[in-house]
Amino acid sequence: MKRRYRDGRKLSERQFADQEWTHGVLQLIPGALPKLGLYVTGPAHKEPVLGELYRPVLAAVYSGTISFAGVERTGDGRWVHNTWYCEVRAS
Repeated sequence: MKRRYRDGRKLSERQFADQEWTHGVLQLIPGALPKLGLYVTGPAHKEPVLGELYRPVLAAVYSGTISFAGVERTGDGRWVHNTWYCEVRAS
C-alpha cells in the first residue's frame, strides 16, 4: 500500500513513487464507523496496525491494483482525507 496524501496534502508523483511500499493484510471492519485496516498478519493478532482508513470507499480498480479513499487520523489527532493505492499480489 502507498498513500496518495500526507497530512491531508496530495503528494507529487515523485513523492508518491519514491515512498516505500507498506505490506500487510487488508480487512474491512464494519460498524457505526466502518474502517479498512492494514495489519501485519490480521486484526485478531496483537501485531501493530499499519494503517486505518475510516469510511472507506472504492476509488478505482485496474488490472492488479485497487484504490480506497477515506479519512485517516493523524498522530496529532486531526482527521484528514487519504487514498490508499494497493497492488494485489498472490502470496
